[in-house]
Amino acid sequence: MKDAERADAFPDRNGETKVALGFKLKIHGTTEYYLDTELRNKEEEKSEAIFLPFHDKDLAQRVANAFQHAIKLCGGGKAKEIF
Repeated sequence: MKDAERADAFPDRNGETKVALGFKLKIHGTTEYYLDTELRNKEEEKSEAIFLPFHDKDLAQRVANAFQHAIKLCGGGKAKEIF
């Protein structure tokens, strides 16, 4: 979590609430799609954020707050200004 900058909860267009974890650098991610237990497609990408969907708005906010706390404890967050 030391490379994370922030965690925020926000509503999306589909009525779900998402928790976004923002990072200082690009992280590697893989998404795999299966059909009848057989791998059909695998996509790899680099991103500066991870999005976690939740149906419960209150739970999403609690998760975002927990991630924000973990980021602080691990030394992450926005870079401190020198002056």
